[in-house]
Amino acid sequence: MIKKKEYLFQLIKSLTKEEKRNFKLLAGKYNSAKKNNYIRLFNAIDKQDVYDEEAIKNEFRTETFIKQLTVTKYYLQRQIIRSLQNLHCENSVGMLVLSLHQQVAILFAKGQYELCREIVQKGIDVSSRHELFLEMIGFLKWELDLINKTNLADYKISLEKYFERTSQLLNWYDINTRGNHLMNELQIFSLDTPTFGFYNSQYPASIEKINNFIDTVDVDSLPLKARINLLYPLAQYYLMLSDFKEAYCIYYRMFEELKDEYRQKMLHEPYINTLTGLIYSSGARKKPDTLKIALSELQQVPEINLRVKYKKAESLSYYPLFLCALNGDFHAGFTAIEIVENFLETYSDDNIYAQFMYAYYYTAYIYFGAGNLTQALKYIRNTDAYYSKDLLPNLRLAIQIMEMIIFYEQKKYDLADSRLRRLQRQIQKETNIKTFLSHFLRYFRKLILSGMDLTENTQHYQQLLNRLMQIPVKDQITMLINFDLISWTQSKLENCTFGEKIKENSARLLR
Repeated sequence: MIKKKEYLFQLIKSLTKEEKRNFKLLAGKYNSAKKNNYIRLFNAIDKQDVYDEEAIKNEFRTETFIKQLTVTKYYLQRQIIRSLQNLHCENSVGMLVLSLHQQVAILFAKGQYELCREIVQKGIDVSSRHELFLEMIGFLKWELDLINKTNLADYKISLEKYFERTSQLLNWYDINTRGNHLMNELQIFSLDTPTFGFYNSQYPASIEKINNFIDTVDVDSLPLKARINLLYPLAQYYLMLSDFKEAYCIYYRMFEELKDEYRQKMLHEPYINTLTGLIYSSGARKKPDTLKIALSELQQVPEINLRVKYKKAESLSYYPLFLCALNGDFHAGFTAIEIVENFLETYSDDNIYAQFMYAYYYTAYIYFGAGNLTQALKYIRNTDAYYSKDLLPNLRLAIQIMEMIIFYEQKKYDLADSRLRRLQRQIQKETNIKTFLSHFLRYFRKLILSGMDLTENTQHYQQLLNRLMQIPVKDQITMLINFDLISWTQSKLENCTFGEKIKENSARLLR
């Protein structure tokens, strides 16, 4: 958490050379000592690598403004923000539209109606192109007011057209907003709702809810942004349920609709999200041609701002780790680990802890599959800093299972038994436990008690495998995504590697 006194320092350090130059040009227009003090303070802070307020106070100890440093810093911060606003007023659609509204308001008050009309038309064009429904209503209202001022005879006809157009825009805005709410619900469910090891009806219920809403709407007639806002959460829900077939179909549809227009409509982030989903689902469904196309498109997305640059880097960093783990390609997984660790280091201040948990878990999974139990355990331990959070229940369960198995593989039966008992106590408090988890814990307990007895162990492995192979295919896919108990059990029975069995089961299940 950044301390409040460091806000200005962080802001200055975030500025580009162009932004610093623009600030100094604007501040330099003022000749007063007060304004020059702003530039001097700016330069002093900019020279620091780590913010040191005492050094600032010492450097300007003879200056009057240093006695009110907090106030001076606040006004300097405001000046920097104003200079950024002036520099970037037309660099983003939102700021451009706001600027156009301000220009119209000023010119309308001065009675410059013809100039107003030109700017209003530009505002309508920009809002329409970028599907800014409420903003467009504002410009339509200005248009109506101008007609009222200049041609009263056309006002009544224009008023009826205004009501008709705004009603449609408000309807689109409502649909767009409902799509955003569905996406927000997905965020909550994915962070706090387990499916791995537990029966949960929330995801299917949400899918039904979205489909019922879509049935009431002519989706094809909607503007692109509203259409994507409805389809994206549906695709994500299918992805969460490991229903890659349905997810792939929806992601591919969104990809086809976005690829030619995302630049014009400034939908770079939705396009990145769509490509990421398409990469995961096409990778799972063994569609290398689509995977190659989606990856190429992702690499070509222009980094128009820091947010888009970050989202692009995140997607390019995480997909190899996930796909290597999913397909049992643990040799290539080591390269994937280097890629994601470089991302985490580069964006250490921007990442949320969930990203660290995913990275550390799948890194541990790859090391486990490669037979390096010590490194696998190390990365499981790295999740401890985030483990206490009441989120990501699927990962927490998978981590507990892997840790138990590692201790078992290391013949540390007392530690394996301790983790087993803890997990048993945990699930006793839960309802609707999936059958495979109960079977696994029961037979894993027998394996721990058998210790080194190979004959008895083989019998227990076979009994466990028989039980696991009886569960529904969707649950088998869920295990493959989180921790593939079937592949682990088969590898013990057939004396082969974990990765070999994952490849085999991946080919069997994900088609």
